[in-house]
Amino acid sequence: LELQATDVKTKLKVDQLQTFFRLSQHSMEFLGIHMNIGKSVVSDTIILKYKSQLDLNDLINKVNVKAHLAGTIIHPSDLTVFAPEAAALNSPLRLSGSVSGKINRLTYKDMSIGYGNTKLNGSLYMDGLPVIKETFINLKLSQSKIDIRDFDFVLPADAYTRLEPMGTF
Repeated sequence: LELQATDVKTKLKVDQLQTFFRLSQHSMEFLGIHMNIGKSVVSDTIILKYKSQLDLNDLINKVNVKAHLAGTIIHPSDLTVFAPEAAALNSPLRLSGSVSGKINRLTYKDMSIGYGNTKLNGSLYMDGLPVIKETFINLKLSQSKIDIRDFDFVLPADAYTRLEPMGTF
């Protein structure tokens, strides 16, 4: 399946979608997906599982997501369509690993997230999305590299001033 489209509501443009697509009463599968959407690239596999197709009306609470990401790049301007807070990001997110669960209770294993000069490896559990300020986050890192300058937009000015001398750790 190849597709080009523009979402009517968000104006987000899908320049390319290549995938083996399978639809049933209980799942929607995008296997071997390669999608250029806005300035972002999404690839490898996304499977949505549900009790009935009516559950797609409540994607956040009723649909189980299973995704394997490889070479996925999410540009902040595309992410703001779904999460306006992402406007604070000044670099694309580079993602790989396995994501599973409902959007409101998501697990990310074999996680690799690149952001600017930062590389986070490990696992992530989030409970409470899509409202990030009300979301419980359990992050376990290993063999990661953090450049504190990549997080200046998130930290209060006084905290950033104290942490900046750490540079990369």
